[in-house]
Amino acid sequence: MESEADAEGPASSRLATAPLKPDEVLAELRIQAQASSRAQERLTALLDAVMAVTADLELSEVLTRIVRAGCELVDAKYGAMGVLGTDREHLV
Repeated sequence: MESEADAEGPASSRLATAPLKPDEVLAELRIQAQASSRAQERLTALLDAVMAVTADLELSEVLTRIVRAGCELVDAKYGAMGVLGTDREHLV
């Protein structure tokens, strides 16, 4: 017959048999908080990019904003965008 710890899975049995170390728990919480913060910053930058793209209808300005937003999202120093002409073979 299974014990309660076996029925709940390996994580539960590990927690039941090993005492939690506060420093390890705190370190893990910090890592998760940093990851969450970075994700939130990237989402905010993406939303800013969407707003910027829709704020102006001048094509060259919109494309510039898209490239700048992309650079910010991936922490790039430089960015570029290729736009195909109507023939779909040559860049314009």
